[in-house]
Formats: sequence, C-alpha cells, structure tokens
Amino acid sequence: MKKLLAMLLVVVVSIGVFAACEPGKTDKGVGQYTYRSTTTVMPSDWNELTYSDNNDTQIMNYLSSGFFEYDYEFKDGKKFLENGEVNADAIVEGSFTTNYAAATALRDVTAEVADKWGYTDKQVATGGYAWEITLREDLCWENGDPIVAEDFVYTMQEQLAPEFQNMRASTYYNNIQIHNAREYLYQKQTVGTSASRKHKTWESATTDDELYFDILSNNTTFGSWASGKYPEYKDKAGEGTGWAWLIYGLGAKTTPSAVLALQGKKPAEILADETLKATWDAIIAMWREEPNQELDFFLYDVYYPELSFDKVGIYAPSTYKIVVVMDSPIACLKEDGSLSYESAYSFSSLPLVHKATYEKCKRAPSEGSTLWTSVYHSAQGETMSWGPYKLTYFQTDKAYTLSRNEKWFGYKLGENKNQYKIDKIQCEKVEEQSTRWSMFLSGQTDAIGLDVDHKDDYRNSKYTKYSSGTGTFSINLQGNLTALTKSERNNEILAIEEFRKAVSLWIDRDHYNATCYTAAKSCYGILSPGYYYDVENGLVYRLNKFAKEGLLRCYGFTENADGTWTDGANTYDDYEAAAEAMNGMNRTLSKQLIEKAYETLTTAVDETGGKLYNYDDTQKITFKYGTSVDNVSTRRGFNYLTDMFEEMTKGTSLEGKIELVFDASFGSNWAKDFRSGAYEIAEGTGFSGGAFDPFGVLQCYVDPEADLMYSTWWKTDKEMLTYTMPVVEGEGYEGAGQTFTMSVYNWYCCLNGIAESRGQQETYNWSNGFAPVDARLQLLSKLEEVVIGHYYSIPVTSDYSATVYGAKFSSISDDYNTFMGFGGIRYYQPNFDDAEWSQYVKAHGNNLESEYKKTE
Repeated sequence: MKKLLAMLLVVVVSIGVFAACEPGKTDKGVGQYTYRSTTTVMPSDWNELTYSDNNDTQIMNYLSSGFFEYDYEFKDGKKFLENGEVNADAIVEGSFTTNYAAATALRDVTAEVADKWGYTDKQVATGGYAWEITLREDLCWENGDPIVAEDFVYTMQEQLAPEFQNMRASTYYNNIQIHNAREYLYQKQTVGTSASRKHKTWESATTDDELYFDILSNNTTFGSWASGKYPEYKDKAGEGTGWAWLIYGLGAKTTPSAVLALQGKKPAEILADETLKATWDAIIAMWREEPNQELDFFLYDVYYPELSFDKVGIYAPSTYKIVVVMDSPIACLKEDGSLSYESAYSFSSLPLVHKATYEKCKRAPSEGSTLWTSVYHSAQGETMSWGPYKLTYFQTDKAYTLSRNEKWFGYKLGENKNQYKIDKIQCEKVEEQSTRWSMFLSGQTDAIGLDVDHKDDYRNSKYTKYSSGTGTFSINLQGNLTALTKSERNNEILAIEEFRKAVSLWIDRDHYNATCYTAAKSCYGILSPGYYYDVENGLVYRLNKFAKEGLLRCYGFTENADGTWTDGANTYDDYEAAAEAMNGMNRTLSKQLIEKAYETLTTAVDETGGKLYNYDDTQKITFKYGTSVDNVSTRRGFNYLTDMFEEMTKGTSLEGKIELVFDASFGSNWAKDFRSGAYEIAEGTGFSGGAFDPFGVLQCYVDPEADLMYSTWWKTDKEMLTYTMPVVEGEGYEGAGQTFTMSVYNWYCCLNGIAESRGQQETYNWSNGFAPVDARLQLLSKLEEVVIGHYYSIPVTSDYSATVYGAKFSSISDDYNTFMGFGGIRYYQPNFDDAEWSQYVKAHGNNLESEYKKTE
C-alpha cells in the first residue's frame, strides 16, 4: 500500500536496503549467515492494522509478503548464469520489472460487478474500480497453517472493526478507497461532523438549523485539539465540564456556566439572544486566529446506519480469489495486460493477520475507555509471519532477532534461487553514536550511517555507498498562538508569519547540511527529488518546469514579461538559470521581516482593543528544541540552531533576546507532543514514502483527516485559495480555464479525485487519467507554494544518505535503483559465514578501521 510515514531523522536503523563492497574473498562460506545491525529506537507495535511510524516497520516488513513485487530488469531476460548464480552483469541500470509474487493473476472485473456495486457506464468504461486477485495455493503461516482468500477478508473486517477504530483503518477509505469502508467503520454511530464540511464561511452557517454548538464532544475541532493538549481539563470537577473550564482558563472573558449555556444551541439562537451572544463574542475573541473559525465550535450530525460486512467492497468468491471493490480506480494493468508499476506500488498487498493468534490477542476496553485493543504483533509470542523471516527473539527496548521462515512460499520459486541467503537478522538498540561506531569497526555490526564526525575518514571509502530517497526533512515551527501562550515561554512571536519566514530566508541550507549531516542534500520544497510523476518514463516532479517555477516564487523570484526571472538584485535568462542560482536565502529581507514581526508582536491589538500578544520585553523569548533522544546528532542540530538564531537577530530589536533550550524527553511521542504544543522546534522531521504519487503526498501537509499534519492548528479546510485551472492545448477536461475559489483542502481533494467522498463543496475529479498531467502538475506546484508560504514546515534537507557497509556481505549492484535500492536483503551476497567472519575480524586485531578506510 501507499505508505506516508512520519520520520524523525535522528532515528537510525541499519537494516532495509543492504549493500557492501567485495573485500577480495572469492570462496563463499557454507555455514550460518547472520546480518547484525543497531537501532536507536526499538519497534513497539508491528501490527499492520495499528502500527504508528517507520520504526515499527523494522520488524513488520519482514513478516509479510506482496501480491506483486518489483525486480531488476535483466538484459535479454537472462537473470541467471549457467551455474545458477544471479547474472549481476546483466542488470539494466535504472530499470525494473513488476512481477507476480503471492498472487498468480489479476483481472479488472469492474464491468462484471457493475450491477451489484452500482458502477456507472462511465466508470465501467474507465475500469480499474474492481480487481480480482488470484492467490498462490501454497501460501502458509510460519506454523504451517494455510492462507486462503477468506483470511484477507477476515483481516479487513478486523481492520475496519468499529469497536477498535484501528489507526490504519483510514488507509482503506482515504488511500485505497474500498467501497463502504468508512461507513462500516462508523456504523451505528452518530458522528458529530465539523460545520466546515458543509460551510466555508460563518455567514452561510448562521441560518443552518442543523448546526449546533458543541463544547463537550471530542469530535469538535476545538475538543480534539484541547483533549490532546490539556487532558487535565477534561474531567475537571466543579462547574460544568472540562472544555468550558478550559475556555475560561485560556482567557475568555466569560464563565464556565455561561459557556455551557451555549451547548446544543443553533447559531441563530445564539445570535438572537443578547446574553448568549455576549458569551459567544468572548469565546471568539479568545479563539479566532483566522477568518471563519467560528465554525470550529459547531457540529451537525451524520448518522452511519448499521451495515453488514457483505456490503463492504471486499469478498472471496472462491478459495483462492479475492475481489476488491473501490470508489476510486487504480490502473494496475498496462494495455497489453502486464502488471503496471501501480500494482506493486498502490496495491502490493492487503493486511493479513493470523486469525487464531489475533483472536487470542484481543483485549476488552479498559476502565474509562470504550474501544477494544489488541496486543497482536507486540511481542514474540503474539507474532506470526507469512514472509521470508519470522520473529524468534524480542526483548523490549533491547534487541530482536529475525530468522529464516522456512514455510515461506518464496524460497521455492525458481526466480528466487540463490537469493535470500541471510539466515538471521539481529538488531540491538544502541543510542550512543560512539558505541555504534565501536561495534561496527570491531566487526560486531554490518553497516552504519556515515555521520559528520566520521565523514572525512570514510566518505571516499570503497565500502561507502550513497543513496537517495523520498524523505524531505524540515525544521518545523510551532505556530499555534494559543499553545505558545500556554507554554509561558514568552515565545508568541512564532505565531507571526513574518518571523517564521525570516527564519527560512536566513538558513544557509548547504552549510546547515554540511554541518549537521553527511550526505544529505539541500531541499527547498516539501517534495524531494525522489518523487516521480511519470514512472514509466522516469520523469521527476522536482525537475519539472512548473515545480521549479513554484519554488522560485516561494523564495522571492518574479517572472518578467520577456520570460526572464529576477530576485531583486539579479536577472536570469529563464527559469532554469534562476533555479540553478536559487539558494533559499535573502538575509537582508530576513532582518527586515524580523523588525516587522517585532513591531506586530509589540503593537498588535485584538478585536476588543487589548494587546494581541502577551510579550514581556524584560524576559527572554524561549524556544524549546524537542527530540526523542539526547545524542551527538541531536546536540549538533540544537547547537547549530542556537548559533543561527543568535546571528540572525544581531542588529535587530531581538538581538540577545532569544534562547533555545534542549529537551530530549519526548521519546516515541515526539510527533504527538509537538503537535500538541509541548515544544516549539522539531528539527529533522518530515515524511517519506509515496515515491510515485507526489500528488497524494500533499496529504501529509493539508489533509486534517489523515492525522499526519504537524501544523494541526492550520485550518486547511477554511483557508481559501483562488486559482484558475490551466488550459492544456489539445487536452480538454472538466473545469479547464475556469477560476475557482475553494479551501486548500478542497483543492487537494479535487487533485486526488476524492472530493465527493470527502463531502467537499466542489467535487471535481482531477486525479490521474481525469485531468492532463500538465494541469495536475501546475496545481500541485501551486499547493506546494501555499504550504511553504506559511513557513510552519521549513524544508531544508532531502533524503540522500551515506552508509558504510561491512566486508562480510556484498551487494549485487553498486548502482542505486529507485525500485530495488542496491538489491536489498533479497540479493545480499555473503563473503563469509559467521565462523569465517569471526576469524577474519580476529586476524585484523578486532579492528577493521584501516580496512574500511581503503578507497580501492
């Protein structure tokens, strides 16, 4: 499935894409082959239904299989030499194939099921809405239990179980839009839905009798925010309930009982009653940061009736066939009937749990909760694999071992012969960088990320490989005025956009990355160079004309009538020349913006004429730098930003007034804590995944339903954007040339063809195949420009990593492949078995430093 994962740059795991350089040994060992690695954060939940972040995939990805998979393309199809070994010299650089794995066939059955599932003639003609997957008949679990189609249906029913509300359920009504998935998940529930789903302005909502004021429910925008940030208020005894006390505590000029008097009232009732309106005005004066935020306090009821699972778009018509019925199409086959890249990218598999084990792992709601939970895949005894490896050891917060799963079907396939030679993968939690390097140089581990302290010694080593990924890492700044006020760190200036922009324009990204990282490259957009908009032809979004022009506008360039571009001081012949010169910096403007922000901070007033910001000139402005661990890498980033703020504010009204404090107490909750306002600076945070869908990656920044946004206070469903959809010569589409005004979120939904299913006012479908790619690229660039322009997330680094690989193993190729990396564990070639490796290390005096510094 498409996975968009929140990532923390300081979390280093040395498993995944494996590679190494051949030390010269030719005789391969015949004993045990163990790959050893380290991690700074141990996985805690590798359950496909509930896993929370990238750390959990350390284990999870080895326990499952795909229906379809990528492989290298081999010249003339000659994958194997006469001796049966893989023909590495025949690998076609940069190319790939898409092949069947756990599935043996795939059919588009949209037309066949149209009557049952209500597809229109237009949808039937388009196709791609319903797919029949035929499974291999030898699939089984590590204990030998067979796997059949009904197991995938059972798992999806558990994924969407209303009594669990599993975290990954949204994948199957947001990303892969299985018919009635949302309706089944919320069945028999009246869901208080934000008024912003029906209205875009407060004026239009004031006469809607379906809307009602709600301060008690966690379903409100306000309640969801408040419950995470101030849980102590929720059950506060006394006059009324927590949210009413919270409003009072945050400074509204009213009382809790007066707030509760609004509960359940319609907008018109409140506005017509002098007493109620006075309370309402006080609340809004405290709360409003953007236009139309009155809508945050109103809901309307959407009832999801009881729904049997046979109405959900997944079923098993026979023992080894699954049919998946969707509301949005996926092009899994090419015109010639072969698998497209989308089959392995968007539809590689479905979640699968071992029924007997999963049922034993269910836990009834604990006291104070209404939801069931599961301990499935959280310890060794609750884990079952149907992938190439199985979990054979796990010690919480210490170490784990994955061993060969001899029951895996893939070991019997002819196309996999002389592959998957690793018998065990052992991983140990080691936080200290110095300890990890000591282990690597003494032969105890088989790879390590190259860090700043060691880059001069190992950057040119023959054991060092460089690879690019999709990750875009940013400096995220807390911009929620209410949260900043609550922090009592005198830091409300972060809520002022000019100040955040000043930070962005001051950063020398090349210097920042050279100082803090090893191989990372400077990044200016929220999408890195790892995203392809045309996979078959290798076309990269970041290199597209529209993407480049969008970034130029973000960083102060303007286009002239003759096609030249200027940054105010220099003129460039065209957008290519301007993009080449762009470095994201304008330090003169940065200091001007600091002064402008300071003026706003000290003089701005609210609607009542009082001070908008509670700035105290006698105290320091304190930004808390939060992270999950305290180590060399996080301290380096903290020190860099500390020096940067000092230099940036010299000669301004803020000189000497800003300080940073370091806090590494957030652990695995670092993302949640940042969103709730526990700290102000989250460095090295960002997203990866979705390499072949740059349009969908916007979800991480503008989709409030996805629970991915760092800037949760930004109301993308209320911020309006006026834009004219491009006219593309020779390619007409609905809405071409028309100017629309809709919310940023609505634009995103239209771009991805989900506006109707998300209940948006404008329901145009401009997804792949429904709008020309040039039109989609221009809209994507515009939305990226809007995201960057708020400077909540300041992009600085694209995922380009350097890893020093040990001598024990070799990769099949030295050329990085977008689809295959360096070949992964599948193609890892051992040079020594475990016993031989011990002798090799011993012969080097248990110190491989001189070996690993060799350049050839």
